[in-house]
Amino acid sequence: MAGSITNPSLGPFPLGMDNRLPDYALFDREAKVALLRTAVNVDVTNNGTLRRRKGRKQLIAGTDCHSLLTTASTGYFVDGTDLKQFTDLDLAPSVVAAGLTAGRRMSYAETPLGEVFCTNGEIIGRIGGGALHPLSPPAIELPPEVAVAVTAIGTMPAGRYQVATAFVSADGEVGPASPVTQVTLAVPGGLAVTGLPALPVGTVGVNLYVSAANGETLLRSQVATTSSAIVVAAPTSGQRCTTLNKATMPAGQIIRLYGGRILVAEGSMLHFSDPYSQLRTPTKGYIPFPAPITVVEPVNNGVYVVADQAYWFPDDLAKAELAPVLPYGALLGASGQIPNKNACWWMSTRGVIVADQNGEVRNVQEKHIDLGAMTSAAGGFVEVAGLKQIIVNAP
Repeated sequence: MAGSITNPSLGPFPLGMDNRLPDYALFDREAKVALLRTAVNVDVTNNGTLRRRKGRKQLIAGTDCHSLLTTASTGYFVDGTDLKQFTDLDLAPSVVAAGLTAGRRMSYAETPLGEVFCTNGEIIGRIGGGALHPLSPPAIELPPEVAVAVTAIGTMPAGRYQVATAFVSADGEVGPASPVTQVTLAVPGGLAVTGLPALPVGTVGVNLYVSAANGETLLRSQVATTSSAIVVAAPTSGQRCTTLNKATMPAGQIIRLYGGRILVAEGSMLHFSDPYSQLRTPTKGYIPFPAPITVVEPVNNGVYVVADQAYWFPDDLAKAELAPVLPYGALLGASGQIPNKNACWWMSTRGVIVADQNGEVRNVQEKHIDLGAMTSAAGGFVEVAGLKQIIVNAP
């Protein structure tokens, strides 16, 4: 008598794949669910069922494309030596900046005003109006030919005066001020500043700041656009010079925004700007780490930084204490935000990490996945048809 044959039950697989257990024991005893050995061209749904993965088609052609960012209205990517943007996939992308060094990854940070800051380790800037602009005017390094001299023209009282200069951009951003020069008028007169440097790209003039006689506060006297300027009277009102002893943000491998500060990882150094400024205080606006930084991800209550291991900085970076949260590092290029959850993720050397706004981190792969040796990664967060996924390519 022939016995009845029943179809075997497969799945569901709510925990997905596992390559640590032997193939004859693919079962999670704690969760009491089956596990997958491999899953090719399929997605594991939230219920643990399998569905065929949707296909992909090329929308934009390029020669060496990488470093993609998409905002609500615009996309940016690097193609060879060009930084490009697109607003409509049916139109050819436009070049934002040319002449970049090939192969350098670009890191981005979108501002609340819709601008995008970017850096690739060699350049740092902001994208606006379809072009790449300096993040801030550069510092004025006064060459030997710059001089502040006494002149008979003017009505400045006798006394000691302090003079400083700073480049200014068309939108009013002021760069780091030059070192202060002191000049004494023995009799009433004026001051002549000569030999000012040529205006660099992105600037429209040089702010000339002068103190009152024997004063300490420097106020803007005038904006010079030529190599010389004459101060005929010390200002009694005007814009105060607030960029003395400041420096521009350096280029680095990662750029992010948090709490009104710009964060830039340069090698193993994390630099942060002054609050709501594009400049930094170089004597204290940095945190050194024991190894190159591979992840900087802000959340609502602090910032995660990964170097030799993962660290959590609650609240303000300038005041927070360094708190290790994971004893291992991460791969550069694979990290980001999790939308609508006030959380972030990154690809560690032991799998994908999910971290919340309170300093709590969780490795979601290590128990079931042995990833082997990895040297680089790229990835992003996607949501399609109700399925939320962190997709990482880590060869």
